[in-house]
Amino acid sequence: MKFNDKKITSILFFLLVVLHVCLDSILQDRSHLVVTKLLPNLILLAYTIQNRELIKFEKKFIYFILSLSLILFGDVCLLFPKYLSLGLLVYIVAQFIYSYIFFNKRNHSYVRLAIFLVYGILTGVLFLPKVNSNVLIPVIIYIVALMTMGYSVFSNTEKNFFLLKIGAILFIFSDTLLGYIRLNQIIYPIWNPIILLTYYSAQFGLILGSLNDEKR
Repeated sequence: MKFNDKKITSILFFLLVVLHVCLDSILQDRSHLVVTKLLPNLILLAYTIQNRELIKFEKKFIYFILSLSLILFGDVCLLFPKYLSLGLLVYIVAQFIYSYIFFNKRNHSYVRLAIFLVYGILTGVLFLPKVNSNVLIPVIIYIVALMTMGYSVFSNTEKNFFLLKIGAILFIFSDTLLGYIRLNQIIYPIWNPIILLTYYSAQFGLILGSLNDEKR
């Protein structure tokens, strides 16, 4: 199957996301969720490969593939508690790769930088006192990685990067909400679907917002 049609790919992507969210709410054994967890991002990976000539960020195609591949691996790790730290490490690397891809050094802004620094400080104040000492450093680095990715995305000021910016905002929101819920051991059925939906929507925005076919 070819994934070069944006509408078909988008519909298939979100149908698979909904399927995974539903199964995640039903199944107790998370090892049974590996396939549905991976399928949406595999669709994005296939779409990126087949539309590589449309990537707005020249000569960085291989980094998209590397970052998506790491995210796929991290997604699997997060399904198994014993691999949580490995998943966090993989996501850190993926976020810094995204930052390298998206950063536009010609559009440096102290205002944007200050906004993401404030986010990082507030997140640190909120999260770090509750973080176990054995994962304190990785969590700090991950907060920095999210800040860096967000700033890098917003260094692209053109209007045709709107979807990319939505993806970055949703990614930061999803991961921040996930961290807050886990650290505070909040158990409400509604939160996990929200985290999953915003996470996958973020990936969708970051990838499709990086291609020159937003209006196709």
